[in-house]
Parts: sequence; C-alpha cells; structure tokens
Amino acid sequence: VLVMAVEASLWIGEQFASDLQGMFPRLRIVPLSANKICGVFSNHQGADAMTGFSFSSTTMALKNAVVIAISHSGQTFPTMHATHTLRKICGDKVFVVAGSIDSKMSAAVGQMAHDSAPWVSRVITTFAGWRP
Repeated sequence: VLVMAVEASLWIGEQFASDLQGMFPRLRIVPLSANKICGVFSNHQGADAMTGFSFSSTTMALKNAVVIAISHSGQTFPTMHATHTLRKICGDKVFVVAGSIDSKMSAAVGQMAHDSAPWVSRVITTFAGWRP
C-alpha cells in the first residue's frame, strides 16, 4: 500500500499508514511525498536522476500496489500529478481521499461529478468540502 500526499495531508497520511501497519503488521505500507513520486517518474531527458533514495523506479515494484492519494482540496498539484502518473502504472488500484467528490483528483481516477455519472468506487470523501 502506497500512501501519498504533500504538506499537512502527508502528515495525516503518515499517521494513517502507521495505524494501518498496526492493524496489518504483515502488509507493506509506505507513506511517501507526492513530490518524490513526481521527481522519480517525471525524469525527462536532461534532468538529473533521483538517486540515493530508498524509493526509485528500480527499487519499488508498484504494478501490484494499492495507492491512496490524499488531498484536502482534491487538486493539490503534486498529488494530482502523481495520481495521474500512478494510475498509468497501477490502473484501477489508485484511490483518492479528498474533501469533495467534485475534484480534479476524483476525475483522475475516473469519477465524474455530474448527476448521472456512475460511481467508480475509488473516491473516499471526508465531506469537509473546499476551504474558501
């Protein structure tokens, strides 16, 4: 299980990962900054490779991972970008936790917000809504 976010959402994600690890000690649960995921998987020609980290595209197999992306607003850029990237690798095993169903990250996992949209079961909402 890969739990990713940035800033305050990452702190929540780290605590969630710790609690989940306590309940399922045999499960591998990794909390990680969405910025690091973007850095590792968005390495373009001419950019410096992300080396020296325990997480890299060669050290962690993500094809079978379940990903939980956390963003209160549902549109934090690094987390949203990492969600798009990991969806290409992990497919429908990417889930979003956000303050509202109507968010860009929800759309990134296939959840549309119009009334007749089918529920894709990959969005968990806190119902906190957006901050003004």
